Amino acid sequence: DESAKAAAVEEIFMGVFLFIL
Repeated sequence: DESAKAAAVEEIFMGVFLFIL
């Protein structure tokens, strides 16, 4: 499902962003 993929990608992106921060 496209929305589930988008949510997963967004969650991973935020996780990486906060990790780098």
